[in-house]
Amino acid sequence: MTPTSVHLVVPPPVVRPRRVAVPGALLQRLGGRLPAPWLLTDEHDPFLEVAMTTDGSPEHVRAVLLEHPDCAVLALVPRDAPGRAVVELLEAGADGCLRDGDPREVLAHLGALGRRTGRAG
Repeated sequence: MTPTSVHLVVPPPVVRPRRVAVPGALLQRLGGRLPAPWLLTDEHDPFLEVAMTTDGSPEHVRAVLLEHPDCAVLALVPRDAPGRAVVELLEAGADGCLRDGDPREVLAHLGALGRRTGRAG
């Protein structure tokens, strides 16, 4: 009796698109591109995972979280925004704040969120 070999072929993992809402002006600064596996959508998408906001108001952060309780919210604030404004956004439920919305920082942050599992933020 001779042994037989069995070859198992394991398919690569399926990477499902992750849904992010990015304000139009920021998307233009990003050159219209998002890192994989991100898919551009709007804040009313029922499967939204990350909402980026340039609104700067705690009320907007709360409104997004009211509609999407499991969504991560990233608030983009001006470089010279006072610390108190950042604290108010975080207290309203934002998962993070990025000063000035530098495209490299935004893309790096989305890349890191894309590698996480479960809740995006």
